[in-house]
Amino acid sequence: MWSDAEDDLFDDFADNGVPAGDAQADSPEAGLRISSQKSLSQRSFAGKTQANGFQDTQRRDRVVVNYNTDTGEAVEPSNEFEKMLLRDGIEVRSDENYKKYMYIGDITSDLLVAKLDKAMNVRRYKDDLLNAFEEALQQRSNLVIYLEASHSSCGVQESIFRVLILCRLSQAKAFDLLMNQLESLQKEGQSSLNLSHLCIAQIRFINRIYDSHALFCSVFEREIELWMPEVRNALISSIPEILTDINVQLEAVQELHSLLLRDVKTDPVGCKLAVISALSLLNSDAEAAKKFQARVMQSLNSFDVELLPPLIELLLRRVDGSSKNAFADLLSQLSASLRIDSLRPSRRGKVRHTLDDIVGEIFEKFTQFVVLGGDSRWKEIHRFLRSVGAVEKGTGIDTASQESVSTQPPDSPHTLRLFEVMLSIALLSLRTCPLNVSTAIKQRFVQSQENIESLGRLFSDALKSKVFCDRNITPIISVAQQCLWSAKPDAQKFGAKLYKELFLAMPKRRETVLKMMLSHIVQSETESEAVLTEFTALINEDPDSVEPFVELISEYFFNLDRMTTDNVKRFFRAIFCLYGSKPLLASHKNNLNAMIPLLLHSADNVQQIFGVLAALMKMETALNLEESSSREADVQSSLQFLDEARASHSFVRTTCYSGLAEVLRCCFGCSKCIAMHEWLTVFIEEFRSDFFTEKYEYEASSELESERYVNNDSKLWLKCSDGQSLGEAVPLLEAVMVSSNGCFFINCIS
Repeated sequence: MWSDAEDDLFDDFADNGVPAGDAQADSPEAGLRISSQKSLSQRSFAGKTQANGFQDTQRRDRVVVNYNTDTGEAVEPSNEFEKMLLRDGIEVRSDENYKKYMYIGDITSDLLVAKLDKAMNVRRYKDDLLNAFEEALQQRSNLVIYLEASHSSCGVQESIFRVLILCRLSQAKAFDLLMNQLESLQKEGQSSLNLSHLCIAQIRFINRIYDSHALFCSVFEREIELWMPEVRNALISSIPEILTDINVQLEAVQELHSLLLRDVKTDPVGCKLAVISALSLLNSDAEAAKKFQARVMQSLNSFDVELLPPLIELLLRRVDGSSKNAFADLLSQLSASLRIDSLRPSRRGKVRHTLDDIVGEIFEKFTQFVVLGGDSRWKEIHRFLRSVGAVEKGTGIDTASQESVSTQPPDSPHTLRLFEVMLSIALLSLRTCPLNVSTAIKQRFVQSQENIESLGRLFSDALKSKVFCDRNITPIISVAQQCLWSAKPDAQKFGAKLYKELFLAMPKRRETVLKMMLSHIVQSETESEAVLTEFTALINEDPDSVEPFVELISEYFFNLDRMTTDNVKRFFRAIFCLYGSKPLLASHKNNLNAMIPLLLHSADNVQQIFGVLAALMKMETALNLEESSSREADVQSSLQFLDEARASHSFVRTTCYSGLAEVLRCCFGCSKCIAMHEWLTVFIEEFRSDFFTEKYEYEASSELESERYVNNDSKLWLKCSDGQSLGEAVPLLEAVMVSSNGCFFINCIS
């Protein structure tokens, strides 16, 4: 029906325009003519997309526009079917290119369906029409005409084949004839592919299905898995559109389950993707879904990896919402069956997605499902975490969660799997992740019973998926932070190692990772030690990756006072290792060399200690770089800094001597350094003259000078002159002993 607004619009048009009679008399070429006998169906705009001309008919107070673009000429019927249609006003026409098409007159295809349905109430007419139609289809030219769109005065309409499929009394027979044609066409291969797709188009978006079971039988009585892949896959995808009966859908689900689990020879991935797509749109009962889930789990690792994301999505769709344990049970089964680290790209057919993309998509399916499910899904996640021992004793759980997991057994030791690690990380990335769940996940990693090597391997495997890491870099950093904040040394080592692995795995996010990693070196002593140890290992392993961030690293020179002495040494050791391995950083190295004397001459005693430590670490790095061309020069400049430190006060000298002993131990076995050899020679001689004297005749005058403290084989006597610090003598003696026993200097103490 026309709306009031449309009536007003046409009223204005009729009142303001030239009367239709005058227009016809004065301008016959305009194509306007009066007709008050047109039916209401001519007011349809169904054919307006093809309108190149039009007829205007003024009926009293409105103008009705009829689109009639047909200019073809009628052709004599070529078979009995066309003759029967002609008696109902449907004719075959030919356009200017002599291409035939069906013209249904002044009606739409919907009205034609109603008209034929009424006529086929007569049994004889229906049988004659369908038999004639079947006989006409034996000619390929007729099949093409009946599959292509028909025309009417209202524009382009449905094809004759689709009209018969839409008729109640001819639907089953017409559909079966269509399947026969499709089966025949697919055997011809690529030459008939377009025509095959045209056949399938007849059953897409069907809005009237009268006997789903008949259509079901027509499809599944044929061995469609042996058909040409393109035709087979398109047909399978269209199955949900032709089966509207719930009971028939359950039968179709059973057939498709069987097809999904069978081995298909041609394009198995494409076929099973089509099956999964169809299954996702069909109804299934809880019992069938449970059996299907069990069968899939048994053969999960045999599926092509490209099938895993849609297959997991299908399993999630089939989760029984009435069972509070269904989702948790599915996760437990997937954890045991899905071996993420064993996934390999398919070798059959064309690879549509990379393995990296597939792994990322798998866990994205889980996060989407959890987010859309709300609190109930999070409770099941918590239940799953408890079932694998993810919630440690003492973890805070809200009342609702306690109620939801009250039926679960107490926590038991459980070895983490890669699936659980990656799922936990993906869940942490969600903004809706409840506090109790995020805490439980992090505590699982911190308090894990596995050793650091096995846990590190799991995360190393997880970090191989670049897409997954890029989407979840924030929760991975959060896990590393939580581990470093732990009081357990193993957890801290793991957190630092995780930072290093993440830095290497994510080239585009390295600045973010390194900035977060270095922020820990000014925290607690053990936290800083763990990070600096891994940071040094990172520089030794891949200095090229660290080189672009030398400016960021240099900022921590101003935070040395927030580190312990040992961690300051570790920091300088890492810096000089970086400078030693990358000659292009010579300018930064020179800046640090210029900073050392400033530290040594500072009025702040702490700054002087930093200068000594920097000189010692510079020397250690230079001694270990045996192939470096600047080795001798670096050692020589370091020794000059140490000589300046020895001229300072006692505390600085004590630090210098104790650090020297440590450096010499670390460098034991390295090749000879001339500068070091000469310096140690002078150093030992000075020590001998300062702390030893010739031993004269011995007379025991006290208990401390009894014979048990005297080495009769030595000609030297240890002396401590007035004002000499005994606290300084101990580390000095240690340094001398190490140097005299090392490879730099052969023992000269007789």
